Order: sequence, then C-alpha cells, then structure tokens
Amino acid sequence: MSEVWVATDTTLDRQVAIKLLKASLADDPVVVERFRREAVAAAGLNHPYIVSIYDTIETDGRAAVVMELVPGRSLRNLLDESGRLGVDEALVIGRAVAAALDHAHQAGLVHRDVKPGNVLVTPEGRVKLTDFGIAKAVERSHEDLTAENVMMGTAKYLSPEQVLGFPLDGRADLYSLGLVLYECLTGKPPFTGATDGAIAIARLQRDPAPIRRSRPEVPPAVADAVTQLLARRPEDRPPTAAAARDLLVRAADGRDDATLPPLPLPPPDRDAATRVARPADDDTGPGLPVRGRARAAIIGLAAAAAVGVAAVAWASRDDGGRAAAQPQGPDVVTQPGSTVGSVPATLGPLGSPQPGPVTIQAVQELDPPPGDGVEDPDSLGALTDGDPATAWTTVCYESRYLYPKSGIGLVLGLSGPVAGQQLRVEWPRGPWRASIYTATKPGAAREDWGDPVAQRGSDEPGQATFPLGDSDGRYVLVWLTQLAPSDACSTNPYQGAVGELAIEPQG
Repeated sequence: MSEVWVATDTTLDRQVAIKLLKASLADDPVVVERFRREAVAAAGLNHPYIVSIYDTIETDGRAAVVMELVPGRSLRNLLDESGRLGVDEALVIGRAVAAALDHAHQAGLVHRDVKPGNVLVTPEGRVKLTDFGIAKAVERSHEDLTAENVMMGTAKYLSPEQVLGFPLDGRADLYSLGLVLYECLTGKPPFTGATDGAIAIARLQRDPAPIRRSRPEVPPAVADAVTQLLARRPEDRPPTAAAARDLLVRAADGRDDATLPPLPLPPPDRDAATRVARPADDDTGPGLPVRGRARAAIIGLAAAAAVGVAAVAWASRDDGGRAAAQPQGPDVVTQPGSTVGSVPATLGPLGSPQPGPVTIQAVQELDPPPGDGVEDPDSLGALTDGDPATAWTTVCYESRYLYPKSGIGLVLGLSGPVAGQQLRVEWPRGPWRASIYTATKPGAAREDWGDPVAQRGSDEPGQATFPLGDSDGRYVLVWLTQLAPSDACSTNPYQGAVGELAIEPQG
C-alpha cells in the first residue's frame, strides 16, 4: 500500500524514512483513514523495540508518514537467506517482539499482523516491530474499519480467532509470535496449503508438528514455550505479552541479551534506479515537503525497507575484575573539550610520518553513548608493551553484543600510512568479533569512519591479522562487536579483552 523513501529533514539535519501512500490508493477513503490511523497509533507508542513516528504530511493529495530511519533487514529476508535461525537468535527476537507487544497492548492496541516481514533487525542486531497499519484499538471496536467477520492480517500468521472473525485481544498477537518463532526454529511455517484460506483454516483443525521432530537440538523448554504460544484457545496461552516474554526468558535460562549478533547488510542493488524528489518550492515542479523543505532519494518501493531505531535504555555494566594496571605506554593525545558522558575526542595530530617501520604511536578508547566515555584507560599501555600476559579489557556487560551500544573501539595513531600494512591482534578470550576501519582523519563516532576494511571473528582465543588496505591514512579503529564470558565479572557476565597490538608489513 505504500512506498518507502529515504529523505533528509533539512530543518533538523537528519535522515528519515517516509512512508508514502501509493497514488493508486489515494482516492480510497478507507485505505487513507487506515493509513492515517497507523501513524496515530504508532506515534503514541514510545518503545525501543517499536519503530518511531515523527510526523504526518500530505503532498499532491497523498498521505505520508515520517519515521525514524536506520539501515537494516527484515526477519523475512534473514529467514529466506538462512532457512532458520539459531536458538539463541530466535529467543532474542521473541523476547524483543513480546516486549514491544506488551507496550502496545498496554496502550490498548492489538497489532494483528505480527509476521517476519514486520520484524526488522538493525546492523547492530537490535530488533524492531513495525507496521501498525491494521492495529485495532480494542476499547474502540465500533470504530474498526473492517467489516464484521472479515479476516485482517497475513494468512500464514493469523490466530484462530482472527480466522473465525471473533473479538480479539492481545493473545491473538502472541499466537502470531508463536508462528514466527516456530518458523525461526524449524525453517518452515507450521501450516501450509494450496491457498491462503486453506493455510488459515488448517490451524483450526490441528496443532503444529512438534518442533523437536524437525530439530531435535532445540531445548525442550524452548519448544514448550513456543507450543504454549501456539495454543488454539486464547485462554491456554500466556495471559499477557509480558508473561510471554517472561516465559521466553525462562526458556533461555534467564540470560537476557537484547540483541542478535551484528548482521551484515545486504549488498546494494546496483540496478535499482535512484531518483531525487525536488523541494516543494523548487520551480522545476512539485516536490515532497518534510517539515519544510527536503530532498529525498528513493531507495526502494518495498514497505519492508529498513526503518526504525528509537531511543534505547542504558546498557547494564559493571567494572568487574581488571587485568593488573600497566604502566602507561605511548602518550595518548586528545583534543580539548572531551567530557564524561560524551563521545570521546579523537586523537590529535600525529606529526610528520616517521621513517622506518610503521608503528603504533598512540592509542585511545572510543566508548559511544550511552557509555560514559571510559572503559579501561589505565591498561591501554598493555596493548603495546610486548608482554603477552597483559591485556586491555572493557567493563563488564549484560549483553555479549554490548546492547544498546553497537560496539567499543580502540583508536590507533600510526607513525606512517597504513598502505601495505596489516594489524596483528592477540585475543586472550573467545568468542570475539571485530571490524577494522582506517582513515586520514579520525572520527569521534564509529559512523564517521566509513566502511570497514576488514572483519573477522572466532569462537576461540588466539591471534588474528587484518589487512589495512592501500590508504595513506594513519588512523586505525579496532571496533569490538562481541564479548566473551569472563569469570572476572561480578554481576554482568561479558567482557572484551585485547592483548598485544602490532603493525607489520602485509605478507
């Protein structure tokens, strides 16, 4: 029913997503009203796992919704590529969606279309529920825009009460969530048929095949939790989305990571046409106003385009145990004005390139918000002291993927350009995962560094080398995106550790 555009809000200087009702539907008053109500319904929901709505606008008689934007992929994309997900990944998705549904249900809204295409995953692995286009306000059922006994939703993911046209409450969404998790774990939906009607009716006649029949390694507690969500009678399901989330948390043995492992973005579609919408006051023709004037590049026409990421809560972390503090290594140069709680200042000027082998001249932490800007500065000298027994460590995190941060960085200043060089890293613990960036001018945030020149990860400790490319830049960012369990942590169980860093000619 819509196109999704990427646009620039020129008043607030930020990128947004614009969901624009297709011109062919603009004259249908029911569709227009449903589209408007999506914006009204979702705008009243402020939750980290729900796509945020900024504004509604109209251009050339077409309604549009302005939303927060982030590059990402839908769960539908991920399942189409991988067939099924890991058990932990499925539980992360289930808990996040259940939390989002709990927030919506408390606001009196039933989503009615929970399906993989409406679950988005950001590159950092955060989960977002989107598309409240057919959400129903349960306390205002007489205002519903659907005719009596009409099914609304997607056939594969309808609850039995939706198929029958019965009154709904939040437990209908929990059944749909169970269908999504069943597909995540087994790689296939529990009900199939020749037509949408046959698929919808199948759930009225039988229960899904047991999950462990298709995938025996799924823990019984996880399979039982999904089976409970898929109870045909609403009264046999968890009574609320909060109870469903608790059920999934218990199935995960109480560990409650809030993100998936970082996921790679799909390669850009080189064949897709890119157009630019003109500002409304451009004398070359009509345009698309966004809080005044905006220039928008159309990236795709699918409603599953990446949108979302609202404000997120602070990550739980503690200082835990530390490696013994090491004497400070090379001087760490910072620019004036760095304050606790802000993005750290970048390394200052390095001076002229030095003759001879390229070496690390300076090291600094990059701890993004909502961090306090500090991880373990006293141990930075351990990274270049030549002693394999010493290490720099992060503080301890509740999530192995550092949620709600996208990572933790070490910024290196080199004596010469990175061209023809490689970075050797000692990883004292596993698993670990990292991306490497290079630049001629260091950025104060990971997003300022462009695309990574190398990415690697392993479940085991050990040594890894990263080629640094052919740039004349002299700055390197080591960006950690997965931490390892650590006995040194007293409360939160995950901690990153980096041993020796060295620059050497690429062999």
